[in-house]
Amino acid sequence: MLARALVSGASACCFLALGMVLSDLVYLVLACYGLAALAEHWSEAAVLPIFTELTVLSRSDMTLVSFLTLLGLMHGLMIVAFGASSARRYMTSSSGRKTLNRIFGSVMIGAGVYLASSG
Repeated sequence: MLARALVSGASACCFLALGMVLSDLVYLVLACYGLAALAEHWSEAAVLPIFTELTVLSRSDMTLVSFLTLLGLMHGLMIVAFGASSARRYMTSSSGRKTLNRIFGSVMIGAGVYLASSG
């Protein structure tokens, strides 16, 4: 995600983010129904931590959870993409390059001073 946003900008990350989110949604749905099946068949054994009653999950509950997951993950991933895209614009500007050269030059001077003083 970061590499694509740095090279191509945030708009190039939309389908990548959507693919990542859809794979997470498939995993979420399969995990919930799989855990519900385990809870239904082995309800007497204390195998699973109980955060929610898995045997009473309805389709509307799963739809709501999936929708909220879709919104949250897409929002988070696109924040990362837009942040990397703005960092790209800053690093390619002349003032950004000047600032980066000063920072990295200072780091190199500091490393040289450290190496020279440690003997």
